[in-house]
Amino acid sequence: MLAVDLGDAGLVQHVVLGCLKHGVLGFWFLSCPTAFRIAPPLVINEEQVREACQTIVEQLDKGYKQRRASTLRWRPCVEVCKPLATDGIQ
Repeated sequence: MLAVDLGDAGLVQHVVLGCLKHGVLGFWFLSCPTAFRIAPPLVINEEQVREACQTIVEQLDKGYKQRRASTLRWRPCVEVCKPLATDGIQ
């Protein structure tokens, strides 16, 4: 399991719902509304991992762009997370 704290509950909602629309399950934390978790199944192949990571990064990018357009107080942690999430994805 992996937790990602984005520092913004609205962005978390955008990412989790956007991923769900593309078949990737993410979960909210009730105790921390600014974070979501990723819990892949025990049986998953490399192609599925790459597809899920690509979907997550796309939703982070979309949410980040929307937040950046709507407010200046958004913390751009996506810029830190993206290189880690896309390492090796073509």
